[in-house]
Amino acid sequence: MNRTTALIAVCLSLLAPAAAHAQTSGMPLKMDSGAYAGLGLGRSEARDFCTTLGGACDSKAMTWNLFAGYKLNRYFAVEGGYSDFGKAKTTGFVGGVASSVTSETTAAELVAVGFLPLTEQFSFYAKGGFFRYDSDGSATGASARTSSDKGTELTFGLGAEYGLAQGLGLRLEWQRYLGVGSGILNLPKADISVVRVGARYRF
Repeated sequence: MNRTTALIAVCLSLLAPAAAHAQTSGMPLKMDSGAYAGLGLGRSEARDFCTTLGGACDSKAMTWNLFAGYKLNRYFAVEGGYSDFGKAKTTGFVGGVASSVTSETTAAELVAVGFLPLTEQFSFYAKGGFFRYDSDGSATGASARTSSDKGTELTFGLGAEYGLAQGLGLRLEWQRYLGVGSGILNLPKADISVVRVGARYRF
């Protein structure tokens, strides 16, 4: 509970500068409201997935996501998305027998996004909210089995967006998804970090 409270506080503190900027800046309050949608590609890393078996590890994978949202004004938006984090794999020994474990995870998320415009085209943003994950794991070797688990956790991230002509924009962002795991071999849940580039179109 303490971790959850702390993370919510961090997300709110990241979003606060956008609100302060809206009140104190001399920039006109241009209402860039409307719906948008986009996609992204990047690299995911399951940070603590490989710590238990102690062997070789491939915790990084290609990831992609789809997202859609509604921008209330130039400072705030609500956004939903779907991400596929790819496959993480680790090898080692269980009971003296060589074993391997793989994990594949997808997630659906709902986040609030706060923008800090620096120019008419360029802005930084912070996001925070919740995601629902579905994780599938499989093990070979001494403890061949499969396992799956679902859960709801917190996510937060930072990014930058550059708006092009006719509603098209480009994004670069980092995002973390907390406490993901399938329960395979009782491996602990691990955070997933993502770095991605994306494009969005505002309707």
